[in-house]
Amino acid sequence: MTKNMQFNHQQVVENIASEIPTYILRYEDLLTDPEPALIECFKFLLDAPTIEGTVVEKRIKDISRSGFASKSVYKLKDASSHDLIKNRHMYSDEQMEELRETLADYNLFYGYTNKGDEESRTEFFEYPRGSLTDE
Repeated sequence: MTKNMQFNHQQVVENIASEIPTYILRYEDLLTDPEPALIECFKFLLDAPTIEGTVVEKRIKDISRSGFASKSVYKLKDASSHDLIKNRHMYSDEQMEELRETLADYNLFYGYTNKGDEESRTEFFEYPRGSLTDE
Protein backbone atom coordinates (compact mmCIF):
# COMPACT_ATOMS: atom_id res chain seq x y z
CA MET A 1 0.00 0.00 0.00
CA THR A 2 2.81 2.42 0.85
CA LYS A 3 4.38 1.89 -2.58
CA ASN A 4 1.06 2.78 -4.26
CA MET A 5 0.73 5.86 -2.07
CA GLN A 6 4.24 7.00 -2.96
CA PHE A 7 3.63 6.34 -6.65
CA ASN A 8 0.32 8.22 -6.60
CA HIS A 9 1.83 11.17 -4.75
CA GLN A 10 4.72 11.30 -7.20
CA GLN A 11 2.29 11.25 -10.13
CA VAL A 12 0.36 14.15 -8.65
CA VAL A 13 3.51 16.18 -8.02
CA GLU A 14 5.08 15.47 -11.42
CA ASN A 15 2.05 15.44 -13.70
CA ILE A 16 -1.16 16.81 -12.30
CA ALA A 17 0.24 19.72 -10.28
CA SER A 18 2.04 21.04 -13.34
CA GLU A 19 -1.25 21.05 -15.28
CA ILE A 20 -3.72 22.03 -12.57
CA PRO A 21 -3.04 24.80 -10.06
CA THR A 22 -2.33 23.08 -6.76
CA TYR A 23 -2.01 24.53 -3.28
CA ILE A 24 -0.95 22.63 -0.19
CA LEU A 25 -2.32 23.88 3.11
CA ARG A 26 -1.20 22.11 6.26
CA TYR A 27 -3.69 21.67 9.08
CA GLU A 28 -0.88 22.44 11.52
CA ASP A 29 -0.42 25.88 9.95
CA LEU A 30 -4.12 26.66 10.28
CA LEU A 31 -3.96 25.61 13.90
CA THR A 32 -0.77 27.37 14.95
CA ASP A 33 -0.72 30.49 12.73
CA PRO A 34 -4.04 30.84 10.91
CA GLU A 35 -3.81 34.40 9.57
CA PRO A 36 -0.86 33.99 7.17
CA ALA A 37 -2.03 30.49 6.23
CA LEU A 38 -5.48 31.80 5.26
CA ILE A 39 -4.11 34.86 3.48
CA GLU A 40 -1.84 32.71 1.31
CA CYS A 41 -4.67 30.25 0.65
CA PHE A 42 -7.05 32.99 -0.49
CA LYS A 43 -4.40 34.59 -2.68
CA PHE A 44 -4.15 31.23 -4.41
CA LEU A 45 -7.92 30.68 -4.60
CA LEU A 46 -8.53 34.16 -5.97
CA ASP A 47 -5.50 33.98 -8.26
CA ALA A 48 -4.37 37.33 -6.90
CA PRO A 49 -0.87 38.51 -5.99
CA THR A 50 -2.32 40.18 -2.89
CA ILE A 51 -5.58 40.48 -0.99
CA GLU A 52 -4.45 43.60 0.82
CA GLY A 53 -7.30 46.04 1.37
CA THR A 54 -10.02 43.54 0.41
CA VAL A 55 -13.05 42.35 2.36
CA VAL A 56 -11.44 38.90 2.42
CA GLU A 57 -8.34 40.23 4.18
CA LYS A 58 -10.51 42.14 6.67
CA ARG A 59 -12.56 39.03 7.47
CA ILE A 60 -9.45 36.89 7.94
CA LYS A 61 -7.93 39.48 10.28
CA ASP A 62 -11.19 39.92 12.21
CA ILE A 63 -11.63 36.19 12.70
CA SER A 64 -7.97 35.69 13.58
CA ARG A 65 -8.10 38.44 16.21
CA SER A 66 -11.38 37.35 17.78
CA GLY A 67 -10.61 33.67 17.66
CA PHE A 68 -12.37 30.97 15.77
CA ALA A 69 -14.41 29.60 18.67
CA SER A 70 -17.18 32.18 18.37
CA LYS A 71 -17.73 31.36 14.69
CA SER A 72 -17.36 27.59 14.85
CA VAL A 73 -19.93 25.02 13.91
CA TYR A 74 -18.55 22.87 16.71
CA LYS A 75 -16.63 23.86 19.80
CA LEU A 76 -12.89 24.06 19.21
CA LYS A 77 -10.38 23.20 21.90
CA ASP A 78 -8.54 26.18 23.29
CA ALA A 79 -5.23 27.08 21.67
CA SER A 80 -3.21 25.92 24.66
CA SER A 81 -4.26 22.33 23.95
CA HIS A 82 -2.80 22.33 20.43
CA ASP A 83 -0.17 19.72 21.17
CA LEU A 84 0.45 18.47 17.65
CA ILE A 85 2.05 15.21 18.75
CA LYS A 86 -0.20 14.41 21.69
CA ASN A 87 -1.10 10.98 20.26
CA ARG A 88 2.51 9.84 19.84
CA HIS A 89 2.06 7.45 22.77
CA MET A 90 -0.48 5.46 20.73
CA TYR A 91 2.25 4.18 18.38
CA SER A 92 5.00 1.76 19.20
CA ASP A 93 8.63 2.67 18.60
CA GLU A 94 8.62 0.17 15.72
CA GLN A 95 5.62 1.85 14.10
CA MET A 96 7.19 5.29 14.46
CA GLU A 97 10.44 4.02 12.93
CA GLU A 98 8.51 2.52 10.00
CA LEU A 99 6.78 5.87 9.43
CA ARG A 100 10.07 7.74 9.77
CA GLU A 101 11.79 5.54 7.19
CA THR A 102 8.93 5.04 4.75
CA LEU A 103 7.73 8.62 4.72
CA ALA A 104 11.09 10.42 4.85
CA ASP A 105 10.50 12.33 1.61
CA TYR A 106 7.00 13.38 2.68
CA ASN A 107 8.26 14.39 6.12
CA LEU A 108 10.85 16.61 4.47
CA PHE A 109 8.37 18.06 1.96
CA TYR A 110 5.73 18.88 4.59
CA GLY A 111 8.20 20.12 7.22
CA TYR A 112 7.85 17.25 9.68
CA THR A 113 11.62 16.92 10.11
CA ASN A 114 14.44 18.51 12.05
CA LYS A 115 15.86 20.14 8.92
CA GLY A 116 17.45 23.50 9.61
CA ASP A 117 18.34 25.22 12.82
CA GLU A 118 14.90 26.57 13.71
CA GLU A 119 12.79 24.67 16.19
CA SER A 120 9.43 23.66 14.78
CA ARG A 121 6.18 22.53 16.39
CA THR A 122 5.75 20.11 13.48
CA GLU A 123 9.14 18.45 13.85
CA PHE A 124 7.89 14.91 14.40
CA PHE A 125 10.85 12.95 13.03
CA GLU A 126 14.62 13.31 13.31
CA TYR A 127 17.07 12.35 10.58
CA PRO A 128 20.86 12.39 10.61
CA ARG A 129 22.22 15.55 8.96
CA GLY A 130 22.66 15.01 5.21
CA SER A 131 20.54 11.84 5.09
CA LEU A 132 17.52 13.42 3.40
CA THR A 133 17.40 13.77 -0.39
CA ASP A 134 16.81 17.53 -0.29
CA GLU A 135 19.81 18.45 1.92
